[in-house]
Amino acid sequence: MLAWAGVRSLAEAQRFTAARNDGTMRHHAEAGWHVAAASRGTAHAPADTFAYRHTLAELMSAPPVFVRPQTPLAEAVATMTRRGIGAVLVGDPADMKGIVTERDVMRRLADAGADALAHPVERTMNRPVATLPSASPAYRAIARLERLGIRHVAVTGPDGSIAGMVSARDLLRRSASAALVLGDEIAKAASPAELARAFARTPAAAERLRAEELGARRIAGLISEEVRALTARAADIALEEVGAPPGDWALMVLGSAGRGESLLVPDQDNALIHADAPGMDNWAETFGTRVNDILDTAGLPHCKGGVMAERPAWRLTVQGWRDRVAHWVRRAGNEDLLNVDIFFDLRHVAGKHGLTETLQADALNIARTNRAFISALNDLVAGLQAPVGLFGRLRRVEGRLDIKAAGLLPVVAFARAAALHHGIAARETPVRLTAAIAAGALPESDGTQLVDMHRTFVELALDQQLADIAAGSPPSYRIELSRLDRSTRRDLAESLSSLDDILSLAWSTLST
Repeated sequence: MLAWAGVRSLAEAQRFTAARNDGTMRHHAEAGWHVAAASRGTAHAPADTFAYRHTLAELMSAPPVFVRPQTPLAEAVATMTRRGIGAVLVGDPADMKGIVTERDVMRRLADAGADALAHPVERTMNRPVATLPSASPAYRAIARLERLGIRHVAVTGPDGSIAGMVSARDLLRRSASAALVLGDEIAKAASPAELARAFARTPAAAERLRAEELGARRIAGLISEEVRALTARAADIALEEVGAPPGDWALMVLGSAGRGESLLVPDQDNALIHADAPGMDNWAETFGTRVNDILDTAGLPHCKGGVMAERPAWRLTVQGWRDRVAHWVRRAGNEDLLNVDIFFDLRHVAGKHGLTETLQADALNIARTNRAFISALNDLVAGLQAPVGLFGRLRRVEGRLDIKAAGLLPVVAFARAAALHHGIAARETPVRLTAAIAAGALPESDGTQLVDMHRTFVELALDQQLADIAAGSPPSYRIELSRLDRSTRRDLAESLSSLDDILSLAWSTLST
């Protein structure tokens, strides 16, 4: 799935290699995805990676400070002074009405004089309030502040309620905005073409951050953030075009983007959940189709397997999704398991958050009670053998090794199965593995090894994809072994050999 370069099959990859004038490739080159090798020697100014290493959950002030809409402005000012903060929110965490900042107070006093202090804060507050999820990286907030010309962003928790606040003062003193290599361009894009230009910056940003020695898994999280932001903005644009729905809805991303583990070959895997209301299915079909078309134009090709909100199987009511998950778990055929492979990594990106949250909880409850289902997950990857031959030599195809099939897939699959079996809601593979250790599904030594292996496999995949792009080729998970020194090749062979042994024991424990 060489989706970023528009190559979706081996045959297309071969045609691409033979003829560089492929239209999709030219489009990506013009947008900045593929840069001529001769131009890549220019040194980058160092990037300030603080904004990429930390999330808003780590930086926000919590709990947020709220006042009632009828609170006198003087009382709100006293609260800000006493707390040493530059803004208060109006309403409550579940129903935020607006925000009042120091600047708002100064403007109000300039307009209405001292009498304004007796007026309720709702006459001074601004709305709507800019919000970002607590899992968002700090660079997203810095860019949002700059784009909107504001100084505060409210931070939402996993349930969608307001969990904290981040201010420009908090962020900009820690990370200079001029050092950003990713900004907020996706959020401000007004058309699919603008989305494409904004999204096309991702590979160059990944390259620069990798040069600054930011970890590959962290970069994968940032790429996933961009994929989710792209999907959410595509939903905004589609909603403006097709009009308001007759009921509630939610859009989800699945697979690697949901796990926070996308690299430079991401998938357009998404699904829609909607209310069982008259006319809702027709709206959902139109909306889902438009979202998928916008994403295709923006650089995420239509999913060859059809895992998209435009398809009836991937846009269902709440009850429809419950029935579908129950069918997957009870039937547990190969096709069902491949669907599970991406579905259980779901993450909300747009619409009513509660629908996604309910679906995930229901799906976990259905899956964790079926041991035969967990055993079937084992069977799906049990046939994968480490590509290691005699004397620890790595077996290659045309000089390359598919690190996704050989290493990433088995580790990710086991971590997911362990999470389902033990009711672990986490999506990220390292977090799932750590939780599996705590749940007794893995000895600590084996679990730690798997976490380390996952990091190594992601690093090898990302570095290979950056090298592919630098060479003007579509990025791939197929590692060119000649790029690795002898020691790295030896360590990789040992890791892949021991991976079989660790997972064999781990799966048997999980299935009993």
